[in-house]
Amino acid sequence: YGLPENLIAQNPEASFHGLKGVHQLSNSLLMKIQPQATSYALAARSSEMHNQDVVSNCMNGWVRIQELRRNFEALLACHLTLSAQALDLSGLRAPALEPLGQAIRKNVPFVDEDTSLRTALRALQQALYEMKHKGPFH
Repeated sequence: YGLPENLIAQNPEASFHGLKGVHQLSNSLLMKIQPQATSYALAARSSEMHNQDVVSNCMNGWVRIQELRRNFEALLACHLTLSAQALDLSGLRAPALEPLGQAIRKNVPFVDEDTSLRTALRALQQALYEMKHKGPFH
């Protein structure tokens, strides 16, 4: 699509990694999410004369879903960051996506040289979490 490698313009005097780490992180998160998405019903164990397996599964499922939610929000933050960078580099404008792009850029800056995005990605992840309570793009 004409985008630069690792979604960063390369400087002839320096080789930048750009968003390669974000891409690798998103892949790692997806590998962690996939097995977590398996239902606990598949691992049901009979207890209390075959009538209490739901109780222990509910608690375990709740704990798992909390971790799954955090990992999914981190994955979404990665993908939104990659998408915003690609859109900015492409020069394309999509008016319908401008509010989303602005919301992303409030937390994650445009990347034009190698820099840590740990704090920015966590801020975007937190903003995504808060968005579900306040509504989008506040």
